[in-house]
Amino acid sequence: MALLPDAHPFYTIPMIRLLIVDEHEQVRRALEACLQSAEDLQVVKSTGRYAQAVQEARGLAPEVILLETKAPDGMATLQAMREIAPQSAVIVLTSYSDSREEEAVLALGACAYVLKTLDTHALLETIRGAGGVLAAQEPEVEESLCPEPLPNVQ
Repeated sequence: MALLPDAHPFYTIPMIRLLIVDEHEQVRRALEACLQSAEDLQVVKSTGRYAQAVQEARGLAPEVILLETKAPDGMATLQAMREIAPQSAVIVLTSYSDSREEEAVLALGACAYVLKTLDTHALLETIRGAGGVLAAQEPEVEESLCPEPLPNVQ
């Protein structure tokens, strides 16, 4: 039996398009390195420029946005993201926990508030959950995609 030249594969992994917004270049690079190792994630943009990130969210339409809100424009960026890209799930990824900030970001429409110290597997699960990927569709992931913890820049 022959397949047509344009036949689609029977099994494809749904890709989650991801936008990373963090003012610290080291953190962005570490996140990119970790997350690009996952077969079902595609980092479509990584930036430290918050105003640019809002425009990128509109044009790129990522399923998930990782956003550090501790920057001076962080909370305003979250508000703008929810207005401009309501189809995107926003995960606030932060250096240290602050219960008031957590309440505020969840009230503004973020779907999760997680610490940068979260292990890679848990971060991937959070991203996949926010991106709507069923656990049954998850590919096998090595225990540690990131051998080094993310830089703790404050």
